[in-house]
Amino acid sequence: MSDNQIERIEAPTREFFQTNYMNRNKPVILTGVSTTWRATSGWSPDYLKSVAGQSNITVHFHKDRNFHSWYLRPWEREDRKLTLSEWLDILITGNDYKQYYMTEHRLRDVSATLVEDVDMSTYVDKQDPFLFMGRDTYMPLHYHGTTEALLCQLQGTKNISLYPPSQFSLIYYRPWYSYSWLFSQVDTRKPDYQKFPKFKRTEPLTFTLAPGEILFIPVHWGHVTSVPVYQVSVTFFWSARTQNFHFPTPGMHVYLRKFLHFSKRFRNAQ
Repeated sequence: MSDNQIERIEAPTREFFQTNYMNRNKPVILTGVSTTWRATSGWSPDYLKSVAGQSNITVHFHKDRNFHSWYLRPWEREDRKLTLSEWLDILITGNDYKQYYMTEHRLRDVSATLVEDVDMSTYVDKQDPFLFMGRDTYMPLHYHGTTEALLCQLQGTKNISLYPPSQFSLIYYRPWYSYSWLFSQVDTRKPDYQKFPKFKRTEPLTFTLAPGEILFIPVHWGHVTSVPVYQVSVTFFWSARTQNFHFPTPGMHVYLRKFLHFSKRFRNAQ
């Protein structure tokens, strides 16, 4: 599908964003919001090293760079401890960067100074973003069970496909009671249509997110991302309103998971 199937709007007010997109469970790309951030204009590798080079981080490593499997079968991957400087050297000058990906690091834990370089206070109440960094990587198709997100692209580009919750039955998500239940079994880079025939009927929104653009990902929207170049992004998460859940699926799956978790805690307390 073409790029014009997702809207891009220039720096909307919070009320306009909430009324027309968040409350309608509708994705959108925000422009003109992060263009003045230091994170967009100044987060070069050298700057990141100077501010937080000695910070300790954890990166995922898989010798066969099988990004699809390392979320479905995380025991096949290795989590390596590095400093941010070591990680940047791998990304910029290393030869094995394709085997690594850094995901979901609380930015405040990396550097409180870097948190000051992003500002989403217009749209979110809590300034607690998560940092993602990689090069030539892929995040498998998954959805957020209880949260919504604003993905802020800072350095490099990101190719994204969004799948509406109305297509949930076509995507072959893992069973709600299983490990990695938020992830699809389908490798979208090379779908096995014999094994997953209904996936051929999906109609995602597919586009490229450029530096300085911010994507709103509503709750229960499936998404898969790939990174063709060196990229840095931060994502803000917040709890979605129940009114924005999609029923019967995956909304009921989320509640079944909550019930299962509560039952286990109750039994363990006996």
